[in-house]
Amino acid sequence: MPRYLLRVSYTVEGTKGVLKDGAAKRRQVVKDLVEGLGGKLELFDYALGETDLFSVVELPDNATAAGVSMVICAGGGA
Repeated sequence: MPRYLLRVSYTVEGTKGVLKDGAAKRRQVVKDLVEGLGGKLELFDYALGETDLFSVVELPDNATAAGVSMVICAGGGA
């Protein structure tokens, strides 16, 4: 299965959500999303700088990867 690198930068609202709910909840949401689409979450690591989070996921195809990206962005937190 293809692997994809997701680079995420949080919006102000997204950062507030991480501070309020904790980082583990964000990881679980992404894990549930990816696994629900037949994929696997391999990496979910926070970073310092312009990019706040790096994640590596296995997904069935490019269309599914694009869909995951859209769902994450549509939430307004990233």
